[in-house]
Amino acid sequence: MAETVTQFAARVLGIADCPPPKPKRGPQYATGTVCWLCGGDTEGKGWPQATAIAPTFTQHNTAKANDSDAVCQPCAALTQAATFQGLVKDRGLPIKIWTQAGWHSYSHFIRDDGYYSVPSRKDMRALLLDPPAGRWLLCINTTGQKHTIFRATVASSRSLFPVQMDETTIWCRADEIRQCMADFEALCALGFSKDSILSGQYHHAQLLKAGLSRWKPAEGRIAPWRQSHPDLMALVHFVALGPAEFEPIEAAEYERSAVPPQRQAQGQMEMF
Repeated sequence: MAETVTQFAARVLGIADCPPPKPKRGPQYATGTVCWLCGGDTEGKGWPQATAIAPTFTQHNTAKANDSDAVCQPCAALTQAATFQGLVKDRGLPIKIWTQAGWHSYSHFIRDDGYYSVPSRKDMRALLLDPPAGRWLLCINTTGQKHTIFRATVASSRSLFPVQMDETTIWCRADEIRQCMADFEALCALGFSKDSILSGQYHHAQLLKAGLSRWKPAEGRIAPWRQSHPDLMALVHFVALGPAEFEPIEAAEYERSAVPPQRQAQGQMEMF
C-alpha cells in the first residue's frame, strides 16, 4: 500500500512511532488494517478511532475509509496537540504555544530531509517563487483553525506542484505563479490594497493618486488571472507583498518621469 500524505509527513518529522496508550482493559490496538482518516496501512497497530480522534475534530469529510475502526499511528500523531507542542519544543521553534495549540493552529512546510517550519507569509512567497527540490509539503492555514496536512498532496516537482490552502488543493505552475505574483505586486507598488486587486474593485481616490495611465496597463495584466485562475489569485493575494512594502511614485512625479528629456526641455523653454 502506498505511503499516504500523513504517513510521509510523520515519517520525515520522526513522529510516526506513536502507539496508542495501553487501556486498563481491552485491546490496545484497533482491529482494522486500513486507516479511517488517510486510507493507509495501519500495520495492525492502529489506534482505536474513538481514542485517536477527539470529539472536537470536525473534518470527518476528510476520512478515506469510513468503515474502518482504526487510525494509523502517523495520523494519530498529527491530530495530537502534545505531538505538535513536543516537536516545537524539541526543535526550538520560535512560535507561540498555548494549551490547545496543535497542528490545526498553524501553516506547515515539511521537506523530505526532515526540515520543518511554520512559515510566515514572506516565507511562503519565497517558497512559491523558488520551490525546493525533492518531496515536500506546503500547507497554508489562513484561519488558524483547520487541519491542512490531511488534505494535502506531496509535491515532487519544481515546475508543477500542489499547495494546500485551507480546504483547497491548488496546483501551481512555476512560471504562472511567478508571473501572477509580479503582475499582482505591480499594482501593490502603485499603492492599491491587496483586497482591491483581488476583487477588481478600486477606490476612486487611489486611482487618481496612482494615475490612470499607470493603472490601466497593470490592471490589464492582472484581470486575466482574476478571471481564469481565481484559486491562484487567492494564493498570491495571501502571500504577496502589500503596498506598504513599496515606495509608490506619485502620479504627477510619474508623469514627469515619463516625459522624454527633449520634451521636458522644450516645455521649460516655452515658459520664457
